[in-house]
Amino acid sequence: MKTELKWTIALLLLLFPLLALVIMNSPVNKEEKLAKDFELIKGKDTLAVTPVLQILSENTDFDSEYTSHAESYPQNYFSLPVDFDIFLSGTFGELRSNHFHSGIDIRTGGVEGKHILATADGYISRINVSTKGYGNALYITHPNGYTSVYAHLQKFNKDIQFYVKKNQYAKKSYELELYPPNDLLTVSKGEIIAFSGNTGGSAGPHLHFEIRKTASQQPINPLLFGLNITDNLAPEILQLYIYQVDLNYRKNYGTYPFSSISCNKNQHPKRLLTHKIPPGTYAFGAYMKDYFRSVSENLGINYSELLLNNESIFSCAIEKISFDKTRYINAHMDFCVHKTNSKKTQKFFKDDGNRLDYYAVNKSNGLVTLKANDTISLRFIAKDLTGKRDSISLTIICDSSSIFAPNNVSFEKAEEAVCQTFSNGKSLAFGSSNAKIILPSNALYFNYSVCIQQLNKTPRQSLSDLIQFGENHVAVHHACDIAIKPNNIPAQINNQKLLIVELDKGAYYNAGGKYVNGYVETSVKNFGSYFVSFDTTAPVIRVLKFNQANEFSFAISDNLSGIKNYNAYINDKWILMEYEPKTGILKGKWEPDNEAKTESENKHTFKLIVVDERNNTATFNKSF
Repeated sequence: MKTELKWTIALLLLLFPLLALVIMNSPVNKEEKLAKDFELIKGKDTLAVTPVLQILSENTDFDSEYTSHAESYPQNYFSLPVDFDIFLSGTFGELRSNHFHSGIDIRTGGVEGKHILATADGYISRINVSTKGYGNALYITHPNGYTSVYAHLQKFNKDIQFYVKKNQYAKKSYELELYPPNDLLTVSKGEIIAFSGNTGGSAGPHLHFEIRKTASQQPINPLLFGLNITDNLAPEILQLYIYQVDLNYRKNYGTYPFSSISCNKNQHPKRLLTHKIPPGTYAFGAYMKDYFRSVSENLGINYSELLLNNESIFSCAIEKISFDKTRYINAHMDFCVHKTNSKKTQKFFKDDGNRLDYYAVNKSNGLVTLKANDTISLRFIAKDLTGKRDSISLTIICDSSSIFAPNNVSFEKAEEAVCQTFSNGKSLAFGSSNAKIILPSNALYFNYSVCIQQLNKTPRQSLSDLIQFGENHVAVHHACDIAIKPNNIPAQINNQKLLIVELDKGAYYNAGGKYVNGYVETSVKNFGSYFVSFDTTAPVIRVLKFNQANEFSFAISDNLSGIKNYNAYINDKWILMEYEPKTGILKGKWEPDNEAKTESENKHTFKLIVVDERNNTATFNKSF
């Protein structure tokens, strides 16, 4: 009996993919099915439900002699998501601000509206419409266990747009996240699913494309799946960094002393360098770029290695990314160099507090201790997925008479600063007479003397002293709570209008906040300079278009706290408006129903309400 049961189960498992394929390719009237599905779920809570995706971490193996793991992934399954020649503006694992890049960015020639194609058969499992992050995005689940992601889209195809618009009207919201039933929006490989755009956090028109493991939603380098993208050029190591491992200096100033060595190919074509340093313990790093089709590109490095006397002491392979660990990029790269020199430099050692699993390291985590008269040979290697590489050989001579001359930016702390040391793994709470800070136990990557100091500067519209918390070249991993005491609050300003503002390089950024027991409190994810301000000014609405074709567009803006929400109505009925924060443009088109068409034109009324983050409200009314 047990043998029969085993054979039955085996047969069912063999037949299941074939049945799934037949079902997915069955002819269906999509518009009818969309309308029917919408009627079934209309008014139910299912539209508002967002499933929790458990992001799982997977170990990344690395062979120091260079091997990618492309053979672990299907090579002839996925096709390119566009129908034009591909140039990349971003690669997988590239170092970005506070995160690793989780896909590839495909250039669209500076324009929007190019065809975006399904990379393989599957079904639309998630749709996101947002003014931030991925903007308009589609997720396609494929029967082979992977999900493809298409972000920053201008708009979706007719069937998907129909489904989205119905839900937007049901929710009375432009922004939403949807999880359609599996059999509702099936797609075929090469089918046009959307059009390229510049929505969300995009800095210019392009397609952000990912391939994820469906079960974990963990992104994997799309180039490991055999996509045909031209890569003719090798990476380049442009600058080396030598760090003097001085824990006391780092505790006080938030960085190791470092010196840098230029090594671009024009200056050092033979890739051979020599450098003298005094005895001590050292670590190393490098500023590197990868190129695919042009040396004008600035793309990320996926594979790197450091050899000491021909033995590997550190290697890194970035082939998968876990979203719950992506902020550890601030321990992977030199955050101080990033903030002070605008260079994203990778460390060739596993630093304190780094919880990433991209590395293979020796017992000292890549650190090297030198005694007088030691001479060592270091080899820095940067590699791409095709095996092309750049290699720098650096001979280090340990000379007691030499002086380590760091080229750090000078960091000094004011005598009146109130400081306490954060110890990794322990929370810290302290304050001065006018400010307080609370750091959770995992807020920082290393022990650091956190200081609160008052700066001799009075920002405009300030109700408090300008307070500096820590130093902004020190990375904060988990949010800290700060509180600032206002000096005085004018009687005409309600406490609910108060907020904390960050001042960074002359620019003002809303940090939010709430008035509690004489202080304004908020959470921040970076050290810097903050003060208490207020926002009592309503947003500004400026008409750009209001025509007989029922098309409307407005420029909306706010002086400080930012736009919170907006709603437009015609004849007191909500209408869909699309907002693009990068331009401040709010636009829409009215499609009157039969009831509205029978009314006299003079009876139509348009109302737009815009609210900022401190609940100041602006209203625009017009009859037409």
